[in-house]
Amino acid sequence: MSVEFVVYAHILYPTLIKCTSNEDREFILKLCSIDCFNILSRERLLLACCAKGNAEFFNFLFPLTIQHYEEEGEDTYEMLILPLFIECLIKKNLTIYRVLRSLGYTLADNPIDSLSIYIQYSFKDLYQDIDQLISNIDPQMEKMIATDLLECAIKNNDFVGFKHMFGTYVKLPAVYHSFYEVLAISNNLVFIDYIFKNRDKCFPRRMGDKKVNQFYCKMFELAYRYRNISLLEYLIQENCFDIDGMSPKQLELFNSFIDPPLKSTLNDMHLSFHVFVYLVDHDCFDNIKPFCKLLCRQPHYCEYLYRNQQNFPNNQLSFQPLFDKIICKYIKTDDKWYRYQDLLGQLVKRYECKLNDSHYHYLAKFTKGLTLNDHVPNSLFLSPNYKIPPKPSRSFLN
Repeated sequence: MSVEFVVYAHILYPTLIKCTSNEDREFILKLCSIDCFNILSRERLLLACCAKGNAEFFNFLFPLTIQHYEEEGEDTYEMLILPLFIECLIKKNLTIYRVLRSLGYTLADNPIDSLSIYIQYSFKDLYQDIDQLISNIDPQMEKMIATDLLECAIKNNDFVGFKHMFGTYVKLPAVYHSFYEVLAISNNLVFIDYIFKNRDKCFPRRMGDKKVNQFYCKMFELAYRYRNISLLEYLIQENCFDIDGMSPKQLELFNSFIDPPLKSTLNDMHLSFHVFVYLVDHDCFDNIKPFCKLLCRQPHYCEYLYRNQQNFPNNQLSFQPLFDKIICKYIKTDDKWYRYQDLLGQLVKRYECKLNDSHYHYLAKFTKGLTLNDHVPNSLFLSPNYKIPPKPSRSFLN
């Protein structure tokens, strides 16, 4: 199938299901027949109904399609019903899902297979279906199912589903370790906040304070590992744990977060923007120098520094040290020059950096280097009265 046809079909089927006249629908049905070489696909029309929530066209075509499958002796469930259910979940449009349920169809006869589909595509707003399926599973599978469904709720920001699971099926710590990691990665604090403020629903009544404290200490450790600043701050500000109950490793992490807070993360190649924001907003640094390597990897972070200079001494921040370091230390080859030339232009135009004598010999070896690839057309180096300075020593800017 050509790319052109795929694009055409993507537009065609959603358009066809809008047809309401009997003549149009009969013509569409004819194009789905073998007599017309199956120009149109019944299945794709029904999938379009699922995606768009078009119950009217679905109710017209679905019974005829079921009849066709039965006449051909084909597997109705595997070939038709299951893909329709899944399409509803993928597109997060439950109109046809509910139509299928009203016709007596269920997602699957096998509860485990059904739950795996819900977990993959989200079970949001389908809690009664989940209840029905869980009631039929082997009790030995409950821990695995509870873990998977809680993780699914967190990943899909389904707070209602999250509460439903704790209110009906699970108590901590009766989940697998993967749940703690998914919770530690999430920046949506409603989940940890619900656990903290609803101890009676989330932990067994007989569980002692020591065990509960271990849960929050564990969450702190994982949040630190995944650099989830918002979660770390929540755990500390809400006094979720007692540091006397921390292991030596956890206590070491806690102390390193408090003073100095996560400064070592600036060397992390995968430092996220929210961690960077935390470091800026909490007055962790006095100047731009510690940020230089990071800003070379993530130049768009410069704008946040520029707009938040009030977090630095005298409410101002000079970008000149970054500018100097890129020119005198980082652009040693043509590929590095190509990589950094636009950032250098931005530093001049937006962040008020200036060319000076110390830059000359580092830029002169590159084509258009003296004008930063025309970002600075009136460069001081092009002045007829400019005197070329002596070459700098190797120790410069180390």
